[in-house]
Amino acid sequence: MKISATSTVLVLGAGGRLGRQAAQAFAARGWRVLALSRRPLQAWPALLADRIVTVQGDALAGTALLSQQPQLAQIDVIVHALNPHYARWATELPPLTEAVLALARATGATVMLPGNVYNFGRHLPSVLREDTPFVPDTPKAEQRIALEAALAAAAPTVRSIVIRAGDFLAPAGEGTETWLALGLGRRLKAGVFSPMGPPDILHAWAWLPDLAEVFARVAERRAALPAFSVWHYEGLSLSAEQWQQGLEAHLGQDLRTRPFAWWPLKVLALGSPLIRALVAMRYLWERPHRLEGRRLAELLGADLPRTPLQRVLAQAL
Repeated sequence: MKISATSTVLVLGAGGRLGRQAAQAFAARGWRVLALSRRPLQAWPALLADRIVTVQGDALAGTALLSQQPQLAQIDVIVHALNPHYARWATELPPLTEAVLALARATGATVMLPGNVYNFGRHLPSVLREDTPFVPDTPKAEQRIALEAALAAAAPTVRSIVIRAGDFLAPAGEGTETWLALGLGRRLKAGVFSPMGPPDILHAWAWLPDLAEVFARVAERRAALPAFSVWHYEGLSLSAEQWQQGLEAHLGQDLRTRPFAWWPLKVLALGSPLIRALVAMRYLWERPHRLEGRRLAELLGADLPRTPLQRVLAQAL
């Protein structure tokens, strides 16, 4: 365990999947963690509870939080793990971004943001590097590009770090909204595997405990980084075929293949902005893509976490 007794991290959205994992990863490395959430949070693991302080509040309050919660004034890092409603990014992302930047300006804290692959547009190339051009040809791409542009524009007054990763995979009990639960593995109990697209298409994934650990380890190196930097975490790059082989090995049985049925979602999307937004991202299952993580591997060296698929499945299912 790396002890960092004088460092404090504020985790925004600590009740969410990444936020909860990030709070635990920082605490395990000796940080003092302030876990901000609008709602009461479930208990933290006993071994970490003395390092995590749960703070109730709304991140949209920005600098007003400092008068409501004076302890927030002494923070070194802000993990921006807030997750606006998927169908309301256009209206909810800009004020959240400004509130986070205002808080960072007032405290001098470094902002850390989980990036995603939306920035690269509908025709994203098969290998995604830090210098791969952004293509704002979908609403989600436009919104994520604008978010990262706001962080870049705030430098050097605000220091920030973007760590880009693929679709989230979460431990059992925390992963009910992942594509493993809702798509690929939704019919596993019936012995059925449901690929979301062609069987040989690579897709980028991130095991959340690993990604949270990356955040903590990069945070410890923040003083040596540029005022604004972007890093790609490769995580697990897996095709549907590899997923099926992994699941069959874990379950000890063969699985029947029944492709994921998109058409019911298309029908439901007519009356649901949320489902409409999800269906609009179907292209990610039809375009092979992986994140090249060479630069991050060089930064972290032996500290780069990458849990093998079988260990992920043992904890996720």
